[in-house]
Amino acid sequence: MEFAKLLLPSAHFTPLLTATIDLRYMCVTLRYVHVDDLVPCNRAGRVHYARTFEPNETWLMLAEKAYAKLHGCYENLTQGSLESGFRDLTGWPTLKHDLNDPTVEEGDLWEKLKGYTDYPGWLLALEYGLSGTPGDGVLSGHAYGVMEMVEVHADATAQFDALDVRMVRLHNPWGMAEWSGDWFGGSEQWSNYPEIARQLNRNASGGVAVAATEGEKKKSKKGKAKSEYELAAEAAIEAAEAAKEAASLWMSWEDVMDHFTCVYAAINVRPKEAETSGSEGKAKSGSSSSSGEGGSAHRFRGRWVPGDSKSGAGGSPEHVSWPQNPQYMVEVPENDTRVAVTLSTEDTRFQSLPGEDAVPCGCIGFVVMKLTGAKVRSTKFHPLKMRAQSAGFSVSASMSGVCTLKAGRYAIVPSTFHPESEARNFVLEVFGSKALKMQDGDAVVDADRLDESDDEELGPIDGLGVEQVAPAVPDPENSGKELEALSSQAGELASLMKTLIGDIKALEERVDVLAPREPAP
Repeated sequence: MEFAKLLLPSAHFTPLLTATIDLRYMCVTLRYVHVDDLVPCNRAGRVHYARTFEPNETWLMLAEKAYAKLHGCYENLTQGSLESGFRDLTGWPTLKHDLNDPTVEEGDLWEKLKGYTDYPGWLLALEYGLSGTPGDGVLSGHAYGVMEMVEVHADATAQFDALDVRMVRLHNPWGMAEWSGDWFGGSEQWSNYPEIARQLNRNASGGVAVAATEGEKKKSKKGKAKSEYELAAEAAIEAAEAAKEAASLWMSWEDVMDHFTCVYAAINVRPKEAETSGSEGKAKSGSSSSSGEGGSAHRFRGRWVPGDSKSGAGGSPEHVSWPQNPQYMVEVPENDTRVAVTLSTEDTRFQSLPGEDAVPCGCIGFVVMKLTGAKVRSTKFHPLKMRAQSAGFSVSASMSGVCTLKAGRYAIVPSTFHPESEARNFVLEVFGSKALKMQDGDAVVDADRLDESDDEELGPIDGLGVEQVAPAVPDPENSGKELEALSSQAGELASLMKTLIGDIKALEERVDVLAPREPAP
């Protein structure tokens, strides 16, 4: 429900059963979308699209309807990017990690993703994005939510050696194709390693060892008779909890690497109370800032203007004109301060009709440079001064990066990969776990205000450390989407036929009671 609170700015609904959905930072703008509570259903009365396991929860249906309204219709939601969805619905910086990247060590990637789970807010999802299926019940084009990442140990026994294994608990919301690899429900590994089963709260067959359901928590006081409504509500809640548990699975990290191609992350570095404080103050030129005990959030609207010496379109660090790009100075007050940066340009998805390709975005990215002495602007790029960067330069509507900085002064330099010949708008967002001091978006630092030179002896440059990565493309369609729809429709039709047969039999029995048949002569 924490995610639902992000989307619903108010818990109050009007008598007309309408709701206001907060789609944060959509098109780099806070959007409030008003929708009613009518959602598409099939003939059997089942909701056509998104729904939760809990039958009394409606927030997901309303959020999807608001998202469809913003895009024009539900059809426009059939294809897109999970990374964009995370960004649109949370407003948090989003990242995509390639699990098959040969330049990244497997252990380093585990530590990075495990570190994300220590942040005040995080969402992780795995996906197999290639053609075909990886096998063992994992479907391509389907997102599996990451719930936990733990390292467990089992001592050696008379039958089995000691075991150290990294385990990931996933959530499969699709209701089809169960995991059949190692550590599946019913696997002998659970009984072979009871110590690991105990650490993961599992029994010998892989089921939950101890689970207090919401139904048990909300039962009426002992001795008090329950109404039919209470009994039905308890049954529905318990069924929802059972469905959630059925959709939960454990997988070793090695199997994750073998069965998925990428992981998406949405990261919130600010304390949770800052998300709901609503304390951001409006500044001029559309910029906004808030700082305090709840961390900080700064948003600047900028523009790359070709030929300008301090707000130019100088391109990436491999171009000599790079120092002409806009620069935003940030002062970090304490060591080990988490900082997240997102650079966004105009999102063209909303100008496209169903079936049409959106106008390609520009190739964008940013770097974070260390400032020494009293300098207020970086005038020369050197890899030794770069402290962080976006996940490369890519053709995408937004690029993000997350880092931990020491106390000091830094310059955030957003840019396109190649120098631009036409002016372009952008928005830069900077979030901090501590209060950050930043210059106002209108007070772009003048290149002439330099108190010392960038000509320190840092040695020759052997590689810039900045590269262009593959452009962002829509995720592939779910390979089993048509089969899933047919299976669902067949099940609903079978249920409907069963209900009709029962109604017919009841009607025949009623007719026999009201008008008994005369015995045959």
